This record gives sequence, C-alpha cells and structure tokens, in this order.
Amino acid sequence: MTRLRFWQRNRFVLSLLVLEVLADTALAAWDPVNKYPQFDKTDYAKILHFHPERPWKEVFFGNSAVIAGYPEQSGDRLNLGIPYGEVTDLDALLRKKLIPTPQRIVLGLNVFTLMDPLPSNPGYLWFKKPYEPYVYFYRSQLKDYLLQNGKALLRGDSLNKPLDKNVIYWRERYVGALTDAQLDEKRTEYARKYGASMTLAHDFQDNLDALQRVIATCEEQGLNLKVVWTPWNPYDPSPLHLAELQSAVNPLLHAHHIDVLDLTNAYPREDFHDLGHLEVNRGAPKFTKDVDTWLHQHK
Repeated sequence: MTRLRFWQRNRFVLSLLVLEVLADTALAAWDPVNKYPQFDKTDYAKILHFHPERPWKEVFFGNSAVIAGYPEQSGDRLNLGIPYGEVTDLDALLRKKLIPTPQRIVLGLNVFTLMDPLPSNPGYLWFKKPYEPYVYFYRSQLKDYLLQNGKALLRGDSLNKPLDKNVIYWRERYVGALTDAQLDEKRTEYARKYGASMTLAHDFQDNLDALQRVIATCEEQGLNLKVVWTPWNPYDPSPLHLAELQSAVNPLLHAHHIDVLDLTNAYPREDFHDLGHLEVNRGAPKFTKDVDTWLHQHK
C-alpha cells in the first residue's frame, strides 16, 4: 500500500525519469556523434571508422609516437595509437572490452606513455561513467554542432553540413625534420615541463600500476602481450627519466616472460621529425618493418 501511494504521489516525476532513461538509451544506441561527419571525432572514433571489421586480432597501442611511426595500412596490425595515450588508457580499454576480441596486444612504451600528469581527451568512450547521460558526455561536440548550425542559420546557409572528412578523420603524420635550433627549443621545453621536479613515485606511479593490471588482464584472458620501446632522436642522447623508467619496467616485463623490443636508439637523427616522432617518409617505414619482422619472429 505504501509503495502504491508513493507511486501515485510521484508518478509524474517517475514517468519523466523513465522516459529520460529510455530516450538516453535510444540516443546512445543511435550514437550520432560517432557515426556522422557533422561531429568532430576523437582518435578512438577515427579508428572505429577506419576499422569496422571484427575481430581486431592484433593491435599496436601507444601514443603519437606509434601513430607517427606505424602508419595506417603500412603494418600488419591495427594502429591503436592515440594522442597522449597512456598505459592507463589501455588498461581501461581492456577492462571495458573496447578492443574487439584481441589476440595480441603490442604496447609501445616511452616516457610519455608512462607519465601521469599529461592531458587526455575527456571524450574517449572509456571515460564515460555508467550513469552519465549521452548528451552530457558528448556536450562539447554537441555544443560545437549547435553553434555551427546556429551561425549557418544566421548567414542563411544550409544546415547540417558535414565537416571536412579529410580533417575530422585525419591521423597525425610528421613530415620533414626540425632544425637544430627547433630541436634545442624542444629540449628546453621538455626540461622545463618534465625535468627534475618529476619523480617516479609522484608522476609515473598511476601508469606503472596500470601496467601491472594490463599484464594481469592479458594473462587472465590469454592475450599475447609484447612491448616495444619507441624510438628517440639521438640529438637528445639522454631522454628525461627514461633510464629510470626502463630500470623499473623491464624487470617486471621479464618476470612475466614478455618479449621486449628496445628501439630507443635504433635510428639516426635524419629519420626523425622532432625528438620523439619519426618522419613519415624516412623513419616510419624502417620502424614499421623492424616491428613487423620482430613480431613475426616472436609469436
């Protein structure tokens, strides 16, 4: 009787809540933000666009060093690199089963994939909380869409125009090489932002913990995990924190019998665009060939 009375008193509000949940479920199933070219795309959405096939048997995860060094359609596995990608992102992707039925995970590591304070894109699907409404989660893209159409309406232009696909589906490439002066600026910038003030315990621990969870998940699910330390320009012979990180990470990988390919010092300066990104026409083909050859030898 008490429940019936509660329903009678609050049925309007409860009905609205039910309708809101149903509408949000339908909107999420439709997923216009990720399906249609009227909306800007995260790199994960771009990967879904380029790779509708299932399953994704082999993926190469990392940050922009992987995007730059292992171009789409060049290698033998799917490039799952994302800008500022960290091990915590891979951990979330695996936990939320957002990598469709993988068999092998190749993890590209460098200082920045293990660095906690770097920014990330809040629009990545693995950041969406179960209770978070679709409209709220994608509020940035929806706001841009409404502003774009509002301005078009005021100008008398046609509405709902798609964005340039060459822009919204663009995956970063690095053409040409920076000069000595530009590389020196990069080194100075990195030293200022990521230098002596950073420590493993304070600025890398979340990703080091995530690496242990990734290893555990791969072991539990029977996934073949390989690790590649991505290249660094020899113009900067002592990358910040790298030696300390490798001393912490490599024993963990070896203890779990995970094959490791260290390409940190594998390529000459002319193969690089800047300090950590290979040039698309010189360094990237070499890196792709070396990674694929090694993976074929280490099944």
